[in-house]
This record gives sequence, structure tokens and C-alpha cells, in this order.
Amino acid sequence: MIDSDLTVTIPDGINIVVEGTSVSIPYEIGGPDADDATRISVLILDREYSAGNTGSASIIYYSSLSSTLDGIGTFDLPAGCSPDGWESDYRVYILAEIIRGPYETDYASAPVAVSSP
Repeated sequence: MIDSDLTVTIPDGINIVVEGTSVSIPYEIGGPDADDATRISVLILDREYSAGNTGSASIIYYSSLSSTLDGIGTFDLPAGCSPDGWESDYRVYILAEIIRGPYETDYASAPVAVSSP
């Protein structure tokens, strides 16, 4: 479920870094539920996503960023996603998540588009 009290942003002035297929993304978690966030995830879709309208976007890749919620997370682009295809062949998003125990509802911020570096 979307948690409107949980946000994630990409801070101004800090660059996204791509080295080969490894991507490092800076982020900030905010909102009243920020302290409850348990992970930051990356979502790669085959087309642009708009809140409330998926536009028939399909998920290419979904995983947590390797981080300790310290403000920079990394992931490896999956096979078939070259850095040159960012924003033309696929779109990258990040989201903050609150993962609860079994039989409990998980929550997430709205996905935030990550611009091509």
C-alpha cells in the first residue's frame, strides 16, 4: 500500500554514478513515517509510470538497494538493461518501504523517477 506519510527524494547536487553496470543512487527518506522505513528499493519498468496510472508498464526488475539506509544505495543493472538505454528502453524508480512481519500490511512511498545520469 502507498503510505502518503513516507517519502523518498533524490537530493539536489549529489550525482547518480554509473560504473559499468553498477549504479549508486543518493536518496533522502522523509515524512512522519520515515523512521519506520526498513529498506529502499529500485524498480525498473519498461515505460514511464505515473501515480494512479501504470500506463500498462511492466516490471523488468525489482530489488532492494544494497545500503543501510545511509543515504546512498547501489544496485547492478540487470541483463538487457545497458546504461545507454536508461529513459529510452526502460525507466528507473526508487521507493522507500516499510516491510512488516508475516500477515501484516507492508507500505511504500510513491515511486520516484531516477533521471539518467
